[in-house]
Amino acid sequence: MKHKQVIFGLFIIVALIQLFVPLKMILKYEDVLQNGKVYKFRTAPIDPNDPFRGKYIRLKFDDAISTYQSNKEWKGHEKAFVLLDQDRDGFAIVKDISIDRPINTNNYVKADIYLAYGLQNQNQIRINYPFDKFYMEETKAQPAEKIYMESVGESHKKPAYALVAINKGRGVIKDVIIDGRSVKDIVGNNQNMSK
Repeated sequence: MKHKQVIFGLFIIVALIQLFVPLKMILKYEDVLQNGKVYKFRTAPIDPNDPFRGKYIRLKFDDAISTYQSNKEWKGHEKAFVLLDQDRDGFAIVKDISIDRPINTNNYVKADIYLAYGLQNQNQIRINYPFDKFYMEETKAQPAEKIYMESVGESHKKPAYALVAINKGRGVIKDVIIDGRSVKDIVGNNQNMSK
């Protein structure tokens, strides 16, 4: 009888751990969405050969937010902290990049420096942000991807950007805006019109 109680007790502990881990992850993202500062990240067209994968829109960010001129010599394939600011139009700009976690600010994101090149204190850095997928409801993701690709393509080029909440090294995409409208609203209207 005691053996069964021990096994049942272990089962309960394992079950609680399995619930705790995803709950903790969800709460971290919700904290960023609720308490993070929202930045507008300009997007750029993605390679049309990179097909829609899964239930999200894959984003590529504009060179203005993906490259940075640095005095420090970076090797590439390093983790770094990207300090953010906003330009006069409210779009995100890179204020600085540091190997050390910033203090006295929450407006930074942990990212990968995946390429660094240049000569004598003129190093160009390519930044790979940890957020490049905007997840959506399954039935809306593929139409949203199509609308996004058509909108940012060279022939239709409409202004597009991602609203990203940033807080203490984490970033979560809140929405994708195309020509001043939420992609969720655009997809919703298109689906309603096709019924």
